[in-house]
Amino acid sequence: MPYVEEWIEPELFLSHQDVRVYRTYKDGDMDYMRCYWYTTDIYEREEYEFDVRKLPVPPGVSKDDHAAIIRHAIDHDLLKLPTD
Repeated sequence: MPYVEEWIEPELFLSHQDVRVYRTYKDGDMDYMRCYWYTTDIYEREEYEFDVRKLPVPPGVSKDDHAAIIRHAIDHDLLKLPTD
């Protein structure tokens, strides 16, 4: 059966200090959102993806609070950001 592939902008997870962090999807399939992988690149280029479990957890923050961990990483320049 024929089908049409259409690019859809990934879901924005958070925005902090003018940095946008998006959800990522297994094999680019919107039905399979990843739990621990995020990207700073709207086009999901691999070099901007990161695993939140590999980022430092700030004191007093739960390892399950991905937003707080990512905000901390942004505040400390720990994420690779696209330049274009």
